Amino acid sequence: MAPPTSTRAINADALSLPRMPPITASTICLAHAVLDLFDIAEATPSLLRTLRDDGLCYFTINFDGITAFLPSTNRVLDDQIEELYHRSMDERITDGKPSGDHRAGRHLLVLLQEIGVDVLAAGSSDWVVHSHGGQYPFATKPTSCVTSSTSSRPPQRSSRSWMQRPSHSGCKPAATRSSAVS
Repeated sequence: MAPPTSTRAINADALSLPRMPPITASTICLAHAVLDLFDIAEATPSLLRTLRDDGLCYFTINFDGITAFLPSTNRVLDDQIEELYHRSMDERITDGKPSGDHRAGRHLLVLLQEIGVDVLAAGSSDWVVHSHGGQYPFATKPTSCVTSSTSSRPPQRSSRSWMQRPSHSGCKPAATRSSAVS
């Protein structure tokens, strides 16, 4: 008979977990599509401290540098907007600290190896958001994150018409390239 298992959900700022009152160390730590929003050099060790010595971390879908807008009707403008979007991730500051990385997936893999984590598996994973019938299944626009990220540095005057195109309405860029590390 298998030993009893339990699941505990903790609703807290991820980086505050190690500073919380002592809790029983966890068997597994899941961080899905989130580490690219933090300074991974700070966040990753903090999350790992919540684990038992034999615990597992499963850090999936970490943005790793590719955004594609499909279909492309202005590749030069798409490339310019992509570059600004990625730069906004690298330059994001939250509470006075860096908080993002457009190549977080590969940086996470290197960091885990450097701090002695036994990486059992790693690989790429695509997160694709695409339109169906000219619409996205979300209430907000996918380009809203791009628009707000690049608004202080608009690429050129034609960007307004680019953002208003039906093929670019939804919740996220059409495709992002990520990495999964476990």
